[in-house]
Amino acid sequence: AALAALQNGDFEKAIENYKELLKRKPNDKVAKLGLAQVELLARTKGGDLKAVATEAIANPNNIEVQIKCADLEVVSGQLEPAFSRLINCVKITAGDERELARKHLLSLFDLIDPTDPVLIKARAALASALF
Repeated sequence: AALAALQNGDFEKAIENYKELLKRKPNDKVAKLGLAQVELLARTKGGDLKAVATEAIANPNNIEVQIKCADLEVVSGQLEPAFSRLINCVKITAGDERELARKHLLSLFDLIDPTDPVLIKARAALASALF
């Protein structure tokens, strides 16, 4: 049902269907990945990477803009800039903002093949930024 909704461009219905499946099968890795992917697509729908990147450059301390830009970069296949952007947020912020950037970065990591060299490098950089 989630895949059918996704094929119809109904991200909200696909999200709802994946969440229903996860209620029944909480450890279903395919459903977890599907949900994360659809949530990313829903967040970036209609987004203009160039415009958001310009806004992110102008507002380096605005975590919400940095997250939005990172999402669009990931969807565009630009993993390194996306990860670097959020790792920098972890470095320059504290408290709730830092935690928001960290959690969002981890959610993006979950979308990438664990053996991807870009991901491995980003995980090491995050660890360094945290400690």
